[in-house]
Amino acid sequence: MLRMENNLAIRKIEGERRLIFRFPYDPSLVDVMRKLEGRRWHSSPKFWTANICISNLNRVKKYFPFINEVEEEYNILSCSNFDKSLLEGLYPFQKQGVRWLQSRNGRGLLADEMGNGKSIQTIGYLKINPDIRPALIVCPASLKLNWQREIKKWMNDDAEVVNGSSGKLDQGITIINYDILYRYIDRLRGKISVLVLDEVHKIKSNKTRTTKSAMKLGKTVDRIIALSGTPIINRPVEFFNTLNLISPAQFPSYWKYAMRYCDAHKDYWGWKFDGASNIGELREKINPLMLRRLKKDVLQDLPDKTVSILPFQINKVNYNRKEAELTAWIKESKLSDKGAKINALAKLEALKQVAVSAKLDSVQEWVNNFLTENGKLVLFTTHHFTVDWVMQNFKQFNPVKLDGRDSITQKQKAVDTFQNDSKCRLFVGNIKAAGVGITLSAASTCCFLELGWSPGEHAQAMDRLHRIGQKNSVNVYYMIAEGTIEEQIANLLDEKMKVLDAILDGKETDESSLLMNLLEDYKNNSGN
Repeated sequence: MLRMENNLAIRKIEGERRLIFRFPYDPSLVDVMRKLEGRRWHSSPKFWTANICISNLNRVKKYFPFINEVEEEYNILSCSNFDKSLLEGLYPFQKQGVRWLQSRNGRGLLADEMGNGKSIQTIGYLKINPDIRPALIVCPASLKLNWQREIKKWMNDDAEVVNGSSGKLDQGITIINYDILYRYIDRLRGKISVLVLDEVHKIKSNKTRTTKSAMKLGKTVDRIIALSGTPIINRPVEFFNTLNLISPAQFPSYWKYAMRYCDAHKDYWGWKFDGASNIGELREKINPLMLRRLKKDVLQDLPDKTVSILPFQINKVNYNRKEAELTAWIKESKLSDKGAKINALAKLEALKQVAVSAKLDSVQEWVNNFLTENGKLVLFTTHHFTVDWVMQNFKQFNPVKLDGRDSITQKQKAVDTFQNDSKCRLFVGNIKAAGVGITLSAASTCCFLELGWSPGEHAQAMDRLHRIGQKNSVNVYYMIAEGTIEEQIANLLDEKMKVLDAILDGKETDESSLLMNLLEDYKNNSGN
């Protein structure tokens, strides 16, 4: 005769969800039952029920296995038990995302639309689980500093960024890019408590070293948080690796997945998996593994406009040399002279361009990633050469431009094309020329690839997107070369913008004011 095992489930009893306990008679377990909140004995058939609450689950967890719905309920209730102040500053839907990750025990796909704060929700999960370390964040190289910045902001924690062969990997939070992950697999396997894969669609192809490294590492990690606004770029076959990492029991075999969901068919060369089949069934399977909210779904929680810094790491050898030359010149100059001020502006502008040139590779990676996932993007610049660089390097997105070289007719055609042609994904414009009198509401994200000198001009440029007809919250990014003059300009612009916002008569801060602040900083730093 088979012996009855201790069993715990959640069922509806008389219309109410309850904990259901079945077990062979044991006086000590009966005593435990009698201490539960809302306990009740049912004589036919014989079982106990109790309220679903964290205190009851904690009391019985060493006697009964928590599986399926019981485990999920316990994780949700455990999450609601943490200090709510830890998530202060997150929007309601972001807090829901953290609770969802907790309910999944840190194993799931967060597929919110870009701009909804997938990284912030992940950081929230890490924040409420400080004992789950080491944590490894794998992302494109262009996003490493942004992750480090956000972790510092939300957790006041110093994450380690791995560059080349440097970096500590066995403690705290570490950030590494996909391109160099393969170098560290042997050091990382079996030692990571939570693995975050940002832009997880990067591992869609089984043939790349990036995918092989991520999959090899993922097999040894209990908690895997995958992030992507578009986990499927073209076809379902690209989704398998992500699903296999998150739920290997449900998606164990590439062959079975491809045959079932990828419209498998043979041609002269063999099997092809370039289509889609049984999509409804696949959707039902992945729904519990994935949380996805579009901007329109959470618009009531979002501010009208969010402004963020997007920092990029650069090779500073050339920049440091140019900056030293500028500092030496400022030290010897009389900045009270009008001619010296004009010369100073030219030298500062030249230093800015060194910083801009040094970050262009990272900008290119970020823009490509963004437009792979999202609809349209606006880039603001200050120089013709930057506009031309954008037009040359993003031809696949059918870009249009607007700067001082264009006629009125050409300018209007560029705006109309961007607003109305779905194939035109990218608009690049000079801050002054494109900053007034036009509407760019077809996009809800803009980036300042270069910075101007006037906070008012920046505000006007942002508002090209934040117009009547805009259906989404607008995201604004300042693309900044870390540790350069761009950081100083961005900080000064931010200070001046706050002043502008506070002045009721709307008095503008002129360029010379910001310029003199910047020169004063350099003069002070030169020791004079």
